[in-house]
Amino acid sequence: MYNDKESGERMILPEYIQWILSKLEENLYKAYVVGGAVRDFLLGLRPSDYDIATSATPDEIESVFQGERLLFVGKSFGTVILIKDEVKTEITTFRKEGKYDGRKPVEVIFSKELKDDLSRRDFTMNAIAYHPREGFIDYFGGKKDLEQRLLRMVGPAEIRLNEDFLRIIRGVRFSNRFELKLDSDFLFWANKYADLIPKLSGERIAQEMEKILLGSSPKQAILLMDELGILKYVFPSVELTKGITQEGPFHSMDVFNHTLAVLEKTPPNFVVRLSALYHDVGKVNTKFLDEHRNARFFGHELESVKCFYKDIGRWNLSAQVMKQCEFLIQRHMTCANPYTKKHVKKLLSIGGEKGVRALFALQRADMLSTNFPYLNRLKEGKLALQEIIKEKEAYSPKMMNINGNDLKTIGFVEGKTLGECLNYLYQYILDYPKENTKECLLKMAEIWRKGGA
Repeated sequence: MYNDKESGERMILPEYIQWILSKLEENLYKAYVVGGAVRDFLLGLRPSDYDIATSATPDEIESVFQGERLLFVGKSFGTVILIKDEVKTEITTFRKEGKYDGRKPVEVIFSKELKDDLSRRDFTMNAIAYHPREGFIDYFGGKKDLEQRLLRMVGPAEIRLNEDFLRIIRGVRFSNRFELKLDSDFLFWANKYADLIPKLSGERIAQEMEKILLGSSPKQAILLMDELGILKYVFPSVELTKGITQEGPFHSMDVFNHTLAVLEKTPPNFVVRLSALYHDVGKVNTKFLDEHRNARFFGHELESVKCFYKDIGRWNLSAQVMKQCEFLIQRHMTCANPYTKKHVKKLLSIGGEKGVRALFALQRADMLSTNFPYLNRLKEGKLALQEIIKEKEAYSPKMMNINGNDLKTIGFVEGKTLGECLNYLYQYILDYPKENTKECLLKMAEIWRKGGA
């Protein structure tokens, strides 16, 4: 065991964490700070939250903190959540290794020993504990691994990865986030177990991939996934773009490398980055060469949407996120022609202001990853959007200052004709936004009915 209480290196713990440790110890239970907070401190980062591991059972934890705000959503797994000063802290009973089914533990065994608890954790850097009096407790060399910028598993990778295949993706996330090198044992067995990734639930994959895509270098994470052999199981359609060349003046990279270039230039927005990964995957099935031997990909946007739903549908993301991605993927080529205010309004009517701003972010990254980035077109679109929002111009039928009941007051009746008139008036105010008043629109409705429009 490594214990550096003599080194003088100390974590400065928040008062509420010190209070939790003291309360448990006053009742003769062992208690330590564990996990990400210790790891982040040793990496020179500010911990965002703190987890406590203790020899107390869930019932004993409840007894110690009787009268405090407690949540018991994870009690069967040994976790009680304490809410102190509006901050949630997970307090978990020491656990020892039980059986896994390749995805999750099928049994939970409580223990009285800290080493049992640390030995069941995935990576050595996550298996370090801290106590104000004892210092850092490191049974598995996690601190040394961090000093060497090495990501290594607690115990043989063959066993630890077979317990839970998600650890392969977690390895990608940690390696990418902290710029750590994966040790050779992990690399070998991750490749061996890559084809078991589809056994994981889509929700668990989604949780990890959102964190990866929001990282500082998503491109490197995708390349690492490819190196480990899991890219084709997590993003099958993206993997198929490797080697799909784009003959012609606009591109110098194949679709795969162009996609990675786009991804790296996007802002840290999950919808935008997931859409960036899928915006061009439809080129695999739509490519042909024209008479000048230039590559063409007619209709690739719609094909990309189909691939997106096929691959990502199993993640069970919210319907809102799926529709937002569909909007970006299907319309990422709308900048192929100059933007007009009417065009931007139509986009707003479908995707809303948030969606259009996300679309512009994707298009900018896409343009910058070609040989001829037409950024002036995007600038025109952004100026049009700014003016529309500033002037509060209507961009959907709901924003018209007239409705069907208003038309009925001048003789229209419910039916096809009323709907056609409303559609005409909507198209009219898209071109003439200042005419969006009830008085002007009623006059235009009268003209339309008389056939003079």
